[in-house]
Amino acid sequence: MCDYNYDATDTILLERLLEYYPDTFTTGFQWPGMEENSVILLYDVLAEADTIAEQSEPLHHFEDQNREWHMGRILYFINHPEKIRPIVIDLKCYKGHVTSEPFIEDGWHRFAALCCLGNTHVEAAYSGRRDVLAYLKGESDERPFGW
Repeated sequence: MCDYNYDATDTILLERLLEYYPDTFTTGFQWPGMEENSVILLYDVLAEADTIAEQSEPLHHFEDQNREWHMGRILYFINHPEKIRPIVIDLKCYKGHVTSEPFIEDGWHRFAALCCLGNTHVEAAYSGRRDVLAYLKGESDERPFGW
């Protein structure tokens, strides 16, 4: 796990970030170490909450964690939202150019929990273009494109 600087965070609109992950709720989440055809739908976490053990410790090796572990990690943040620290967002690069497409570098379990909780905002440590940040924060309605 990396240490990130959370001193400067921004409040991002969750719906704006979800625009870049349109299939999150239909195709689900999958982490390295999970079986190839095994995904986690957020509905599964809520439906199976009574049978899942919460996972309060962050993962250190993806290959050691299975589907149930990841569901337990999401459930932990659903049940303890006060423990949700900012997620980390950066921009994808393509052939040496910074794109306008954000990606979640750290915080997928927290992101999934916030979606389940119905939050409208997420705190994020962001590094990237200012026009993309303005869009994600709702300060601009023009979605940036290109390099």
